[in-house]
Amino acid sequence: MVHGVPLFGMEANVPGIAVVTGGTAGVGRATVRELARRGYDVGILARGEDRLRAAVNLHRTRARTLKDVAELVLPYFRDEIAYDPAAAAKFLKDPDLPGHLEALRDRYARVPEFTKEALEATLRALADERQIKAGVLIHPTRMALSGAAAGPPLFDLVEVMGRDATLARFDRFATFLREGAQGEAVGNTAQAAQS
Repeated sequence: MVHGVPLFGMEANVPGIAVVTGGTAGVGRATVRELARRGYDVGILARGEDRLRAAVNLHRTRARTLKDVAELVLPYFRDEIAYDPAAAAKFLKDPDLPGHLEALRDRYARVPEFTKEALEATLRALADERQIKAGVLIHPTRMALSGAAAGPPLFDLVEVMGRDATLARFDRFATFLREGAQGEAVGNTAQAAQS
């Protein structure tokens, strides 16, 4: 049983492969988490099939099992993510970073075409204007969107994440940075909610 619902063929809790429809939100997402916790290799079918397919393609070479794929693509469909505390710590030290990221967020909100090429050009132009290295924006942007320090090519990630999710995650990460130590509790709360 998962959340009180019997799952045919899974009563013995013998790990195998499971495919969950609607696995990116609500009960479906909770089911994916529970099955992954039990050791199943989980495949997810979602309403946002194009977005799911693009996310899977970005992570295909990094995943060794279906369970790995599920874990890597879930951040594309979660409303909130937790930040890797060790990786995020270095961003808390730069008092100018929230302003840089808010400027990038505003540019991404206005970019006419939300394509990886346009997104990269926008980021690099802003870095030039502010006389900072592009990496000052690239690394925290990855953290803001995925909660991790590594992953697929950044501008592919941003494009697949989509404009609305990208802007919302920039807002949340800027809040996290401004709150400093208190912001760590925001990430921990999100992580606890995912459990």
